[in-house]
Amino acid sequence: MTKSEHKKGLILTVGTTHEPIVYSLRKLQPNYVAFIYTPGSSETLDKVLEAFPITPSCLWQQSVQDDPEQIGRLVQKLYSAFCWLKDEKQVQLSHIYTDPTPGRKWMSAGATMISSFLGLQMFYTDAKYSGGRLDPATMRLVPLGNAYDQTGFIEAENARKLFNQFNFSAAGEMF
Repeated sequence: MTKSEHKKGLILTVGTTHEPIVYSLRKLQPNYVAFIYTPGSSETLDKVLEAFPITPSCLWQQSVQDDPEQIGRLVQKLYSAFCWLKDEKQVQLSHIYTDPTPGRKWMSAGATMISSFLGLQMFYTDAKYSGGRLDPATMRLVPLGNAYDQTGFIEAENARKLFNQFNFSAAGEMF
């Protein structure tokens, strides 16, 4: 890898459809990939790795129980994947991407929350369906906005409350 090239990392949740995941992997060509999957989506992960082989040293994978009550556990696992990319693999923050959408709905919600908080670039693979089947010719990467950045007023309100409670140091850090 030359100096002008940057290592890329990609974090994905895994559900029941492998094609959009493979599409994003092929489009982004990440150096390192982290998957968070449920026991029920392990077959999907197998299909992804068959279509897009990844060297074991470049792969991070963790399972989370398929239960919406486990959203906190999913957030912890995604944060661990982020730390693996940033600290162990030395991927710059600006080159860590996440697609929170291929997993189950509750997984997507948790992954979007923590990805926004961490400032990661998020996207999803959009595709049209014809006759109930995915049309691969229509797939494209679509960037997602960062909800955390877009709702800074929430943090400002919390800082205002701290200020009014005479907690000036904490309020100053938030502002």
